[in-house]
Amino acid sequence: MLSSSLNIGVDDPIKILFVNPLDSTYAVPRDIPFELTGLATTADKLGHAVELMDLNAHRADATHQGIKAVLKEDPTEYDLIWFSANYPQFKSMLDAIPVIRAEQKTAIMAVAGRAATQLPREVHTMSEDIDVVVIGDQEDTFREVLERVPSQRWSNVKGLAYRT
Repeated sequence: MLSSSLNIGVDDPIKILFVNPLDSTYAVPRDIPFELTGLATTADKLGHAVELMDLNAHRADATHQGIKAVLKEDPTEYDLIWFSANYPQFKSMLDAIPVIRAEQKTAIMAVAGRAATQLPREVHTMSEDIDVVVIGDQEDTFREVLERVPSQRWSNVKGLAYRT
């Protein structure tokens, strides 16, 4: 886990956990989660508390027990948990969501990435733990989601599917 918290210019910073799901269990991880690190940088610059769980970098911790252990090691209660998954990562993400939800009962679970963009309604039906699905580019939607985390009023956020 990587953590940072400049907390400048925000009265009540949002605690965000970015999760990069496992690509595959057999290939050497070669991709850096640039989308997530870009979003984390944006959140950090806005003064929010940011952590990144990269399951590719910590394959030994990518099991259910490993994820639980990492979350218990740092008992932060997150306000927002943001997953970004491409197709090879999708199953790993769906496996990790209920494990993380069990430890983070009140956090908003957001899912972004290619599958979320192409099949937002279907993604919602795959897990009741998913609160919002990002459709398309994550950066602009992410900023709007950050503004609305406290109120959870999603109706005017473009590029977002959510449960009513």
